[in-house]
Amino acid sequence: MQGLTQATIEFVKQYWGPLVCGLAIVAVLPLVVGYVVLVERKLMADMQARLGPMRVGPHGLLQPIADAVKLLIKEDIIPDDADKLVFWLAPVLSVGAALLAMAGLAIGPAFQIAKDINIGILFVVQPLLAHRCSAKLRAAREL
Repeated sequence: MQGLTQATIEFVKQYWGPLVCGLAIVAVLPLVVGYVVLVERKLMADMQARLGPMRVGPHGLLQPIADAVKLLIKEDIIPDDADKLVFWLAPVLSVGAALLAMAGLAIGPAFQIAKDINIGILFVVQPLLAHRCSAKLRAAREL
């Protein structure tokens, strides 16, 4: 147990910068995007002489959080005669391939997920090919 704790501490010491950046991207960016969408909705409502989203929180400020909760608790409807594994796996592969393709790109000197890869173009192209396969799975999902 002591070795595992020591290894974890060493890992955090070595990778604290990318971990903090990744946490900021995963935690803060969706929140910012939600409020940018709220501003857009308010502007569109103003252009159309409407109030816009006003029911959740003061002046509708909690609308992005309500939208996220609604999205998370929506029922996933899977047809009876569909292959459940394919139905679940197609979106996972699609998003995973898109995120994996971004892993080969360096975002500044401090935040590089895949450092020193000599086959960078292959690392970026291969997930995009997996994305193509997931598109075929999505098409099979709709039959």
